[in-house]
Amino acid sequence: MMFLTIDESKKITGMYEGDPNTVTLEAGERFQEVPDDCDGGEGNYEDEFDDIWRLRPLEDRVADGTARDFPANMVVREDGEVRYKTRAELVIEGTERLLPEEKLVGDEIQEKTAAEKLSEDLITREEWLDQEIRPQRDGLLREVDIVDCNAERWETYSDTEKQKRAIANKPPCVPDKHEYSESYGHAEYFSETVKKQVAVKTGQIKPEQDQGAN
Repeated sequence: MMFLTIDESKKITGMYEGDPNTVTLEAGERFQEVPDDCDGGEGNYEDEFDDIWRLRPLEDRVADGTARDFPANMVVREDGEVRYKTRAELVIEGTERLLPEEKLVGDEIQEKTAAEKLSEDLITREEWLDQEIRPQRDGLLREVDIVDCNAERWETYSDTEKQKRAIANKPPCVPDKHEYSESYGHAEYFSETVKKQVAVKTGQIKPEQDQGAN
């Protein structure tokens, strides 16, 4: 035979076998006989058990508030395991606040964009340019340099590919006039506009002469 001692708050203060008369109760305590297979113990509360004195699932006890000592910053997963709550969960439940530069997107915390920070006076216009606009500009410049203006890459193109890029009004940056002239040796493939662009690039005519021709 097993029995528990339970205080006025329903907390189990002791678990014993044998004769309860051998145990002295403290003020406000009482005895409770339980089955021998009772899986609770000292520190649990009476209302954490079901009708046959088996501990109910932790997620149920957390949900109904009977798991009184369960940490507020933790949560029970669907598989029964315990994990810490994310910052987003703490923000949603109101126990933690976002930083001024943060925003809640669904169940994730993200940093505000530079434009959002600027609109809320969290950064200056110069900082916005440095954080958002100039990196975009520099990225585009790097992409153009790598794809169309890289001399090593240019050497790998066939004459046909070089001509296609020129006809698309995307004349590449080449290291010198001679290479440019050799690359564009098949002038019959060019439109008049591209021919003039090549002539200016190779020094055959001056820019103002080209403009006069238009």
